[in-house]
Parts: sequence; C-alpha cells; structure tokens
Amino acid sequence: MLAYKYTDKLASLSTNVSQDAVDSFIHKGASSTGRMIAVSNGIDASQFDFSMDERKVKRSELGIFNDTPIILSVGRLTEAKDYPNLLTAFSLLIKDNSLQSFPQLFIVGTGHLDGYLKNMSKEFGIDKYVTFIGQRDDIRQLMCAADIFVLSSEWEGFPLVITEAMACKKIIVATDAGGITEALGDCGSIVPIKDPNSLSQAINKMIKLSDNEKEILGNKARERIIQTNSIEKIIERWMSIYTQFKK
Repeated sequence: MLAYKYTDKLASLSTNVSQDAVDSFIHKGASSTGRMIAVSNGIDASQFDFSMDERKVKRSELGIFNDTPIILSVGRLTEAKDYPNLLTAFSLLIKDNSLQSFPQLFIVGTGHLDGYLKNMSKEFGIDKYVTFIGQRDDIRQLMCAADIFVLSSEWEGFPLVITEAMACKKIIVATDAGGITEALGDCGSIVPIKDPNSLSQAINKMIKLSDNEKEILGNKARERIIQTNSIEKIIERWMSIYTQFKK
C-alpha cells in the first residue's frame, strides 16, 4: 500500500481487485477518490462447471455416501482464512441433532497452521468428520462432489476460489470479508467475520434446503459469475478502460 501512496500521481488511473479494497486504499490515503477503480480478476467458467458423473466418481474415491453432506473449504492454512472459525462452527453443527446425517468437512490447502488446526479438530471431538487433504490439483472435481462451499476468512482481497465455486453451482456460505460480498451478491449466505454461531446456523440452513432450492441457487450463482467475472466480461471491462484513455 505504501508504494501506491507514493506512485499514485504517476498514473492516470489505478485499479484494485474489489471495491472494498479501493475504499480501504482511499481511506488510508494510498489513493484518492476517482483515481482508483475496482476491476476484479476473472475465471474461465467453462473450466468450473458442475458434472454429476464427476460428483459420483469423486465421492466414491473419498468414500462418502451420496446422502452425506460434504462441506468443502479451499485456501491456505493461515490466519487470514480463519479456519478456527470454521472448525468452531462445524463443531456446533455436529452437535445439532436435527440433521438427518452428519456432514463431512474437507479442507484443501497447506500452511503453517496445519498441525494446530488438526489438533483443534481433535480437541473439539470432530476429527472423524474433518479431513485435511492438503494441496490438490482436482479442485473442480472436489467442488462437484461437495454440497456446500464455505469461506470463513477474517480478511480477503477478492478470492477467486469463491467465483470458481459459484461457477460450479455450489451453495455458498461465506464471511463478510474483503470482496466476498461483491462476488457473491444474493447467491448465497453472508455472515459476519469471527462469528462461528452465525456461520454454523447459515451452514445448517443451507444443508436443509430442498434439492430444488439448491439447484435454483446453484444455477443463479453460476449465471452471476458468467455475467460478472468470466474472462470475457473482465476483458470487456479492461477494453472499456483502455478505450476511455485512448480518446
């Protein structure tokens, strides 16, 4: 941010990945109103489409029955992602005897909190429901296998992983951190940061949606990403910016 503060006047316009980030930079004096705009990163939505066949294959590989809810979270095992928040929320969820079957939580990622988080899941008595699967190159397939995607971050810029999950028609529960709300819109559930009770309740609510409700919400999420964060739409955004300065 310091570099922006001293170089802001050298550029006609600067960009950042979310409006939240733009507002933060302006508030902290790293840029000024009108000199920075939000242009989020885009994804190739065709690479993150849902496949029922891949869902069945991946669930079989994971040893999970079709009627068992899978909750998926993807991200570095660092403070920013606030996995203690997710594990606390999940422990509350497991204690809820209104669920028809116990969900399974799969956490994808590596980081210096790996050991700490695994110990935490044991202390909560939820380790048989939580699986840390490290670094993976089959994220789309895991998203197909999952029912709900959760992002429990304390702070964010603009997490591409949530747009990938939306493109894969996932039901999303996320915290109100950084550009998450901008990405998700009304296509999922947003809860306050560092509030495991609200996070647990939101996940519980999403698990209990009917299959039809889940399908409608998933389709809505994918359509939103195609319209706002597909590579094609982001290219259009950049071309519009370049055209303005070419005149």
